[in-house]
Amino acid sequence: MWRDDARLFWSDFCINLFYLADIAVGFMTSYGDRSSGDEIWSPKLLAIKYIKGTFILDFLSVVPFLLQPIISLTVESKDQDRINQVLSLVSLLKILRVGRIGNVIAQLNMSIT
Repeated sequence: MWRDDARLFWSDFCINLFYLADIAVGFMTSYGDRSSGDEIWSPKLLAIKYIKGTFILDFLSVVPFLLQPIISLTVESKDQDRINQVLSLVSLLKILRVGRIGNVIAQLNMSIT
């Protein structure tokens, strides 16, 4: 039984690390300016575009992962179950992030053709 819990913990941990890395990449991903056709590489402009775009969704999807250790140390055990349920619901936002993959693939297909 504990092995299944450990596997679940480590798989969830690795997935969350991937999402955190994806947030870092989001701040460094260039984009094409529609008006000029130039590729934008300015860190400031990249950050602004990402923050105005999908950053909030990306960040909220990893908040439960970031808060879990703090909550487990500071909240009484009787309240932890309720908080864990709420955090589990918030972590479902990852599904929306996965849904964006279809948009990325469609954009790549359009740029290739």
